[in-house]
Amino acid sequence: MPRTTAYEQRTAVPKMRVGPGRQRTLHVETRPVTPPRQIRLPRPRLGELTPARMTSLLLVATGLALTLFLLAANGFYVYSADIQGNHLVSPQDIYARSGVDGQNVFMLRSTDAERRLRDVPFIKRARVSLGLPAQVTIEVEERTPVALWQVGGAVYGVAEDGTVLPADGAPPGAPLVQAEGNPLPFGSKLDAGWIALARHLRDLVPDTKGLIFSTERGIGIVTSQGWPVYFGSQDEATAARLSVLSSLTAELKQQKVEPEFIDLRYAARPYYRLKSSNR
Repeated sequence: MPRTTAYEQRTAVPKMRVGPGRQRTLHVETRPVTPPRQIRLPRPRLGELTPARMTSLLLVATGLALTLFLLAANGFYVYSADIQGNHLVSPQDIYARSGVDGQNVFMLRSTDAERRLRDVPFIKRARVSLGLPAQVTIEVEERTPVALWQVGGAVYGVAEDGTVLPADGAPPGAPLVQAEGNPLPFGSKLDAGWIALARHLRDLVPDTKGLIFSTERGIGIVTSQGWPVYFGSQDEATAARLSVLSSLTAELKQQKVEPEFIDLRYAARPYYRLKSSNR
């Protein structure tokens, strides 16, 4: 329907003087009235809660409730483990050192447990597997002796990295080193270079009378003549040192002298000390 325009009527009195006997006239003026501005109020936020948002909120609430249930339920806490591969370390020690006891299975990190187990001297590798509701499997690979170390009347096994172990489990024919020093605690470490050198010398000089160790001169052998020969602490240029030993042995035999020991730690400067009977 057609829009109607409101008008207001104003009466204006002309500014004029009215003389006596005259009638005053009124001037009537009309003008349109401006309608008041309409203010639009914001719609309530509740009206914008769409079905998709309601579904998202429901999923979040469900996930939160499920998380709280999994963290609170006693059935998801670890109180035992299946331990495999151990011989030197008891299952109780492995379980205690793993740090899994009393932990929620969802909060456990297998890599942390494996790192703690690798700190056990006898354990070389560890693998921790998790399962539901609270299953933990721990598989360990223990260090094994590759050489024997005799000191202070006791014989120890020594792993490749120098870890001191019980002698049980050493392979047949493992090199035996007669060493100076004091008894060793299990789990302590010798220099891994000593073990590598001793194994190499045993292979290079099969007719040796034995392997020896001096705290001052390192790993050595006892030759077929009964001479102690020291090679130091590292398996470096061992074959070249043996060549020097062969030449030196021939020279000493020609001179008909017998050394108290021969020091080949520095192959370019071999050193030997004669027995007092040769002086």
